[in-house]
Amino acid sequence: MNEEIVRSQFRLPESLHEKLKEAAEANRRSLNAEIVGRLQETLGGDKPPGVLPSASEMSIKAAAVRKEIFLIVRNRIIDQIDKDSSMGRDTAFVNFRDLELDLLPESDVEKMIDSTCSWLEEAGYKPDWSNIDMCFVEF
Repeated sequence: MNEEIVRSQFRLPESLHEKLKEAAEANRRSLNAEIVGRLQETLGGDKPPGVLPSASEMSIKAAAVRKEIFLIVRNRIIDQIDKDSSMGRDTAFVNFRDLELDLLPESDVEKMIDSTCSWLEEAGYKPDWSNIDMCFVEF
């Protein structure tokens, strides 16, 4: 049974429109199909079985997840510093083993570690991130 198609108009920033057009072209589909596909993915719409997502879609998804991991790392550091300082410690041990950072692109992990260490140093902390799975933060 086919679902009824509803015609709709909406406004969006020109820069977003351009990005959608570029993505549609890269995915070899119409602008409408690109928008519908992205909305279905975001809102949990079902994709027909056996449809292979485009490499572009998966690349975008992977990049978004890497940004999410970056935020998880920073929040975990903040939480661990707060926890350890509340217990009278002057060093926080932050474990990232469950994030499997070693499976991410090495250049992305290096950038994340460098920027996170700089962020900590600017706030007066002394980070020691000699192992990809853990970080010590002295305060």
